[in-house]
Amino acid sequence: MEHPHLKACPVFKDSSYKGLVLKKDLENLLNNGGSDISELIIKVSPDKLEDMVFYEIPNLKSEIPYITPSGKLMGRMKYNEFVSEFFPEDYTTKLSLKEIFDKLNHPVIILNSFKTVIYINSFAENILSGKIFGMKISDALISYEFAPSDGRLIIKRQGEKWHLLISQSKTPFALYYIYQMLPIEN
Repeated sequence: MEHPHLKACPVFKDSSYKGLVLKKDLENLLNNGGSDISELIIKVSPDKLEDMVFYEIPNLKSEIPYITPSGKLMGRMKYNEFVSEFFPEDYTTKLSLKEIFDKLNHPVIILNSFKTVIYINSFAENILSGKIFGMKISDALISYEFAPSDGRLIIKRQGEKWHLLISQSKTPFALYYIYQMLPIEN
């Protein structure tokens, strides 16, 4: 593995964090012709991740490869994406457009590349039941009914309807999804 600043590699299954594999264990397995890393996965809580993953303090350009439990490389996340996935509350405090999103009069939800909710404005908080911050969007919207209509995606719940607009924002350091729920008058 090429990343000298890393001690370990995060493991994800279906966009959900499963644990870490130590870099030396992974290299040893691959050098000996193996590929099944399932027994190498260590469960590490998010509060200990930075100490376990990095040898040195990462910067915005630091890349962290992440793999599946079968050992397949899924991709590389930038440090901002790492922070947004494991420490979303730290990430949200630095969100530059937060004040603008807070002033919008419709629900806005921002997700990271792993589809984890990293920001919700007050309208989204009021409409969506329960705390969804830090949840996967599929879990957060599970109580809604989805229906395509005239090329648009409509979501419904308890007699209320919204157009769901999904946009993507890519920066040099991260990929984000912005979900906007525009109300439909009955």
